[in-house]
Amino acid sequence: MLRFNFAEVKESTFEKYLKPDVFFLVLVILGAFSVEIFLENSIKSQIEATRQKIREFQAEKRRLRKIQSIEKNLTAKKRELEEKLKVVTKLDRRRLVPKPLYFFSSKENMKGVWLNELKLSSKRVYVNGNIWNIKEFPTFLKKVENSIGNVKFKQTKRVDYENREVNLKVHFYNFEFEAEQK
Repeated sequence: MLRFNFAEVKESTFEKYLKPDVFFLVLVILGAFSVEIFLENSIKSQIEATRQKIREFQAEKRRLRKIQSIEKNLTAKKRELEEKLKVVTKLDRRRLVPKPLYFFSSKENMKGVWLNELKLSSKRVYVNGNIWNIKEFPTFLKKVENSIGNVKFKQTKRVDYENREVNLKVHFYNFEFEAEQK
């Protein structure tokens, strides 16, 4: 036979409000909040890491811009120096020192002689100068003839220089000649 108990079950206030459904709901809500807080913190840390990378990249960008400006300056200077080098190289290739200049630049050949004028043309050399001792002049002309070519003598004249302030009298000889280059 069946029995039915229609008496009220006495529940404590604790049992009355803490039903398994409510307890489960509170656990789910707390879990959702903890997951949300965890995700928020991880996103904040990612944002901060991204901002730090952005700052690093901006610093790198500033550094590279400085390097780029230095590189532009150096490139411009390099081009300028290359142009100067081209000019110097071009002049160096075209530089031709005439043979008579080597003769007249030698101290051994020009002992006691100084030049007033030296003109060079393709085949001729015109010389105007002075010498202290007229006896050394033929030796000088022989050296010119041996080094440069045939000498066509024009003139020699004695020059007397006097300076009364210092009581100085000097005698030297002025000469002119042309030589045909060999």
